[in-house]
Amino acid sequence: MLLPFATEVAAVYDDERLAIGVYIGTMTVSSACLTVLGLMVTGRPHLRRHGYDGAEDDPAGALLNTGTLVLALVLGVAVPAVGYLALLLLLLPDPVRRLLARRAR
Repeated sequence: MLLPFATEVAAVYDDERLAIGVYIGTMTVSSACLTVLGLMVTGRPHLRRHGYDGAEDDPAGALLNTGTLVLALVLGVAVPAVGYLALLLLLLPDPVRRLLARRAR
């Protein structure tokens, strides 16, 4: 609901720290809310639909994505030269997950 507003702020104010913070911050808050909801459902099987076995649950992945967005927010706002390029950090969670899965075997 807030992402269109954040996108407009980013378009109007371009590379200003506030615009970067609002844009990446909106995505971070959204991701954090989805992560919390996912963790709540994971811990309460009675909230799941009937017959769901939980095989697709990935709480570590959700936490990793949210953590990456927090890092991108801090980096994008703290280092003006980086700005929106900090969102490229979102390319890292999947390779990190695969690496961790390989090490766990």
